[in-house]
Amino acid sequence: MDSHDPGSVTVATPGAAPPAWQQQAERGTHRGVRLMIATARLLGRRLSQIILLIVALYFLLRGGPVRAASTDYLRRVLGRAPTWSERLRHLHTFAACALDRAFLLLDSGGLQLAWHADARTRDVESEHGCLVIMSHIGSFEALRVPTARQVRLPIRIVMDRRHNAAVTDLLESLDPDLASRVIDVSDGGPALVLAMREALARGEVVGLMGDRMRAAERGVTVRFLGDRAQLPISPWALASVLGCPVYLGFGLYLGGGRYECHLERFAERIELPRERREEALQACAQRYADRMEHHLRTVPYNWFNWYSYWMPSNVDEPRT
Repeated sequence: MDSHDPGSVTVATPGAAPPAWQQQAERGTHRGVRLMIATARLLGRRLSQIILLIVALYFLLRGGPVRAASTDYLRRVLGRAPTWSERLRHLHTFAACALDRAFLLLDSGGLQLAWHADARTRDVESEHGCLVIMSHIGSFEALRVPTARQVRLPIRIVMDRRHNAAVTDLLESLDPDLASRVIDVSDGGPALVLAMREALARGEVVGLMGDRMRAAERGVTVRFLGDRAQLPISPWALASVLGCPVYLGFGLYLGGGRYECHLERFAERIELPRERREEALQACAQRYADRMEHHLRTVPYNWFNWYSYWMPSNVDEPRT
């Protein structure tokens, strides 16, 4: 590893091309995903795993950016070159979590969800609105569905409806009530902040992803799994503006239809003093990266960012 300072704040070039994850085409058509869900409902979750294994094998043999991203990530988290079976397991874990979204929305499939929260996070039910920062680790649906149905906390998810729109529309058709609780990030600007502020004022939980950079978005460089990666500052800047308690949420897949849902208190509120704003943003992003790494060391096959995530070692990002 080089000695480059990971604490610098960077700004994406206005009008720049969307990052790799936003350019990725949808992996399945609306009809294909509908057929897969219908087959899973007919055969049940256990038998459908055989089909998912075939799908995972296809992507492994096909190669391309998905296999390359999987191999790169596994090399980092395992500390060595992954075996063929480990790469297959990684892809199969993603396929299983993707299909489990449907089972969660349908409240079927016999999934087992265990909650792990420290004593302080249990008071989330009495909070007057809080923010939960999630990631593409495991299943955010494993956090969203039981929070809304079992814990009975109103929850809204901030997401980009335009990305994988066909799949999103189909899944949301399985539970229109949950679908109505999405805040579309594509609205952006004041409209997005206002929608989040109104939800928090009603005492609702607002969840958003914090591990992917969007086009022309400002970010910070963090140490993550032994190298440099960029994380957006928007979750922490939004949290500061909203002035609410902040949690981290992880829905970790353990295999066999079992999930562990972790809700961790991050801060009573995010403070960004003007004279130390960049330092404070960097600290928040690094703490978040450290927690992601902690969980990935436990469940390494739960990482679902299928693009070149880490910064090239020979590239120095611009400073502000």
